[in-house]
Amino acid sequence: MSAIQKDQQAIQKNQQVLQMLKVLYPQLANVPEQEIIKAVAVARRLGLDILEEVHFIPFGGRVQIVVSYRAFLKRAIQAGLLEWWKVETGEDNFGVYAEVVIKRRDWQELFRWRVYLNEVKRDTRVWKEMPIMMLRKAAIAQGFKLCFPEVLDFEKEQEEQQAGQDHSLVMNIVETSGKKTLTQSSNT
Repeated sequence: MSAIQKDQQAIQKNQQVLQMLKVLYPQLANVPEQEIIKAVAVARRLGLDILEEVHFIPFGGRVQIVVSYRAFLKRAIQAGLLEWWKVETGEDNFGVYAEVVIKRRDWQELFRWRVYLNEVKRDTRVWKEMPIMMLRKAAIAQGFKLCFPEVLDFEKEQEEQQAGQDHSLVMNIVETSGKKTLTQSSNT
């Protein structure tokens, strides 16, 4: 297969990914395609499955990556530092809350993190239909990020990518054993 044919296939695959994301995330319809490609590249660089572990949210003409709570659970388990965890809901003087309790293997004390509904609730359909489930997810994601910062620092890497460094990224199509993979490298 010629280099031109390979490039055409890579372009076609990128277009398929873009179309798939626009179907899954109709709110991305007005976001420039280059911004969607950047967001996908960042998610892949972080080792995240773009279908299972991230949500793509349009924000100011760009795409913000929100990491799923399942990705945090998975990484904590893979690191071997998680002994057990639970999430509970309740209500106190400040309002309805969800609290995640985590036992790390290398800590003697339990880690607790409480999130209040009035602090995280958004005006979206899913929050209106399932506020307690969404509150639990928020508590899990925030708690695991704080409890396992050494293995779950997706936001720091994403911020570094978006803090003016995007212009130095180059998209590469790498062919390994007949399988094409989209990768990133730096011009610097």
